[in-house]
Amino acid sequence: MKKTKQFIMLMVMAAFMSSTAFAQLPAGSYAKDISMKKLTYNGAAFSDTTCTIYQYTDAGKAVIMDVSAIWCAPCWSYHQSGALETLYSTNGPSGTNEVMVYYVEGDGGTIAELNGGTGSQGNWVTGTYYPILPTIAPNTNQVCVDYAIGYFPTVYLICPDRSVTEIGQVNAAALIAGARACPTLSTNTLDAKIFKVSSPGSTIYCGSFTPKMTIQNYGTTAITSATIKMQIDNVDAATFNLTGANIGRLEIAEVIFPAYSSASLTNGTHTVKYIVESPNGGTDLDLANNTKTVTINNVAVFGVAPVTESFAATTFPPTSWSKDDNNDGAGWARNAAHSGCAKIDFYSIGSGESDYLMLPPVDLTTATSMNLTFKVAHAMYNTVVDKLEVEVSSDCGATWTSKYNKSGSALSTATATTSAFAPTTEAQWRQETVSLSSFAGQAKVMIRFKSTSGYGNNCFVDEINLSSTAAVNSNELVSGMNLYPNPSNSVTSLEFFTQKSNAVNLIVVNAIGEVVYTSEINATQGFNTVQIPSNTFNSGVYFVSLKGENTNTTQKLVIQK
Repeated sequence: MKKTKQFIMLMVMAAFMSSTAFAQLPAGSYAKDISMKKLTYNGAAFSDTTCTIYQYTDAGKAVIMDVSAIWCAPCWSYHQSGALETLYSTNGPSGTNEVMVYYVEGDGGTIAELNGGTGSQGNWVTGTYYPILPTIAPNTNQVCVDYAIGYFPTVYLICPDRSVTEIGQVNAAALIAGARACPTLSTNTLDAKIFKVSSPGSTIYCGSFTPKMTIQNYGTTAITSATIKMQIDNVDAATFNLTGANIGRLEIAEVIFPAYSSASLTNGTHTVKYIVESPNGGTDLDLANNTKTVTINNVAVFGVAPVTESFAATTFPPTSWSKDDNNDGAGWARNAAHSGCAKIDFYSIGSGESDYLMLPPVDLTTATSMNLTFKVAHAMYNTVVDKLEVEVSSDCGATWTSKYNKSGSALSTATATTSAFAPTTEAQWRQETVSLSSFAGQAKVMIRFKSTSGYGNNCFVDEINLSSTAAVNSNELVSGMNLYPNPSNSVTSLEFFTQKSNAVNLIVVNAIGEVVYTSEINATQGFNTVQIPSNTFNSGVYFVSLKGENTNTTQKLVIQK
């Protein structure tokens, strides 16, 4: 899977013991179907039987899917608890016939391992009467992709309406209670349902957003057309005519409206309602599922700099800040380290996921220069690469420009570790400076931290300061100079930003002014990283300087051996 088996075992043990677990897929997501061969009853080989989810959900039955791994101790504990066996025997096909249970071995375990071979926690076959679905040929591991499996075990409840929720490692009584709480399938011929609203989120800017929602055919007749209306504060704002569609029973279709913008939408709270009408030009037979309403906060009045935040207060995000965690609850959060800071939990967030933390939008009309400073702390998980960016928009979020981008070792401020990282000393923090002077004079400027997980290790941000007095001269050739690690006992990385390609001189002197290292660097426009052989320096204090055209920048480097 994503790191090492040993690491995921630690992760799932934590999830198993915790009373709350974050979902892999956001609750209410649309369940994709599977097509997998099951093992024979004796577990000796693949059978000719192909298992799907929809064969049961389309018949009005729920599916419980346990995605585990043969090496995973908490998975084995849950398997041995008998919850799934009890559910299957009591409420499965030979019982009340309300549910189907699947066990998916999600990490490529072999048939021999499933039967208790070397590397397995035990014999998963003996006593298991519900289907066992390995993710080896002739099957694939697509199920783990479609269901965003980030840790084992993950136990999903898939309802007949194809909505999926992580129900967790609960007993048989709780499993059947969850299944019985699923919506009952409609028998109506024409029944268009709004499945979910993707946009707008909880916060919009300048009255602008791209309306996006998903409709589902909850009836028995294919939907080929429909009218979808969007209302703001119960007043019609936009209409989308869906034509040329062919949405089968229980299938979904995403509807994206043209971008919406209203300069007259006032600052503050509003309601956005979607309404689907006239499927196939006829009468919808269940109006109760035809609408969804979301509450938004429109930011139309932009504040002024400076903006400072140390996250001392427990409220998160702070007043006038906002965050976007893709509705999975695993994004930016306050952490108690450093007397309060913002944390992104790369250690637990699936690879490739991006989350955002946005500063209060500001009006920089009267500014002639502007800089952002903050402190960052991060340790890598071995060689896994996580990324942190600072993005800026001056068109109300329509486009974004990356002004700071560090990942992997360039982002790191502490020694790599396979334990969940949290900074414990000031030396594990690094000051960062980002020039935003190119946005000075703009009336509506939005700034956000963008984190992109590599499923690595945690990153922390603190002491954020947006002002015209931060320590970068936008006229200088070089800015954003950083040394890491610092203090150091090995090779030190020097990172800096140059306004254009040019030669700069790197000079390192000791505490008594003796030059101990020099190098000429042919810097390219943008971010540059070079290595200083500080492993050859004696313990002590050194001063690292970059000198060149219109620049003379110095930082202190401490060597501790």
